[in-house]
Amino acid sequence: MQHLARKTISTIKKREERGRYVVICYSGSNYGVFDIDEYSFIIMDLPLAYKERLKKKIRLWNKDPP
Repeated sequence: MQHLARKTISTIKKREERGRYVVICYSGSNYGVFDIDEYSFIIMDLPLAYKERLKKKIRLWNKDPP
């Protein structure tokens, strides 16, 4: 995971230099880096059941971060 973290950080730095805000999504050893608009559109297009599941996860993470 250290290798991925370093790789992700360099990607974030490059994108932030261009004035972009990014969201990093991890799944196992894979990750994706999305600008905030792209991520928002992805979330808006999710079926309702997935949105509800995501809301529950976010509430849990806010109480006790991973």
